Amino acid sequence: MLIPHDYSHSAIFNETTRNIMSKIQFEHGGPEYDKLYPQGLPTSISITTKDGKEFDSGLVLYPGGHALNESVSLTEILQHKFIRLG
Repeated sequence: MLIPHDYSHSAIFNETTRNIMSKIQFEHGGPEYDKLYPQGLPTSISITTKDGKEFDSGLVLYPGGHALNESVSLTEILQHKFIRLG
């Protein structure tokens, strides 16, 4: 979970963070994703390793933290946020 500190000048311009950021590409999901919003928050992630292995989440309509996501504990997420930010 990101907190306000993660958006500080020193965090954003951290050499390691910048190196990771340079390897990330964002792409619009297209009409398939558009038609599912605002029903959910359609998203996906695809990771390709240096040796060419690919890992793809497929379409995720209700990511962790969304009220309709049943695969993570919303109570635990909220408790974590309270501890980190409260």
